[in-house]
Amino acid sequence: MRISRCIFLVIFLCAATHLRAQSSDSFTPISSDSPTAFVDGETTVAEIEITGLDSEANEFIEHPVYAEKFLGQLRFERIGFVEDQTFSGYKVHLIAKKVREWLTDIGYEHAKVTALGLRLPDDQLRIRFLVERGPLIATAAIRFVGNERIPSAEFVENLKDCLGKEWARYDRKKYEYFTQKCSRSLMYSKGFFQAKIVEIKSEIRDGVRTVLVVIYEGPRYRLGRITIEGNRVFSKREILGFFGQQSGDVANGRALQDFLYEKLKQKYDELGYVQYSAEFEPDLRQPSDSTQDGIVNVSIRIDEGRTFKVRRIAFSGVTKAEEKSLLGEFFVKHGDIFSFQRLQNAIDKFNELERFVGLDKDQDVELRTDEESGEVDLFVQLRKLNP
Repeated sequence: MRISRCIFLVIFLCAATHLRAQSSDSFTPISSDSPTAFVDGETTVAEIEITGLDSEANEFIEHPVYAEKFLGQLRFERIGFVEDQTFSGYKVHLIAKKVREWLTDIGYEHAKVTALGLRLPDDQLRIRFLVERGPLIATAAIRFVGNERIPSAEFVENLKDCLGKEWARYDRKKYEYFTQKCSRSLMYSKGFFQAKIVEIKSEIRDGVRTVLVVIYEGPRYRLGRITIEGNRVFSKREILGFFGQQSGDVANGRALQDFLYEKLKQKYDELGYVQYSAEFEPDLRQPSDSTQDGIVNVSIRIDEGRTFKVRRIAFSGVTKAEEKSLLGEFFVKHGDIFSFQRLQNAIDKFNELERFVGLDKDQDVELRTDEESGEVDLFVQLRKLNP
């Protein structure tokens, strides 16, 4: 069986105990520091086997380690053998090293990977990577290093809330993702606009794992001047009132994002300005020394767009007579100012009737807008409940 042009055509996943019994009889160890019967550039690699990992066909494993996931990473990094490629001891060593590193990253610190080779007819070779995972070492504690103003307990609680029960199962990539998403966001919300996640470390002592999160807070910033452009519907005073922060307050960057992209967007949507968009640009003024707070001036640019009216509402999946009756029961009417919140309210009320399969605004309602006339048509797909 030939190797595919991606990396591997065949992966054999068998019981590790059985394979160890086989390997001693027919397979020869391939080691970078010992003689081997396979010559670089001469023997052709015909098959690759990876044993000791889990198959995605088995859905009932508590902590699965899928071979398919690892092979996908190999493809991404372009590591491995391609079709008809000759043997390379260096590549075998590199693949085994990558498997060990990957297992370490997901909690198997003591994993072992043995490369074995079996000579086949016509000067071909089968390579088997025998994986012994060893014990899974859970995370006992999380520590933050480098924080000066935000208490470590607050960081730990915040990160555990983001990771959920998975915090105890060490996965370096998950920790990197959630520290960026949650820990950095926490610092951003407390005025640390230049905060960084420097490094994630895993330390094991006496069989106990501690995850160290090294951070850089940087200076804290307070709100300075806030300028707003493009607003016509709401005045600057009204917008700042919605925001709830003012010059001199410790700048809450996360609240500013939530305000512009969600809260203020909803205010405009209620009035029919469904095309609203906004962006902001912080201008950071560094403090004179580390004991002082800096100043951040914020420029907000708003594009209000225009309002739209409902021109037509049509229901499919029902008779004409049923459609006429349903139009009278639908909360949104012809000629109304269109808003996404009103549409959602109409769908919620409609679903309470329980005469059809529940509607989803994004899945079951098609919107067609006419930019010139400022009108929108709604096409609602209904599915009757099974009797």
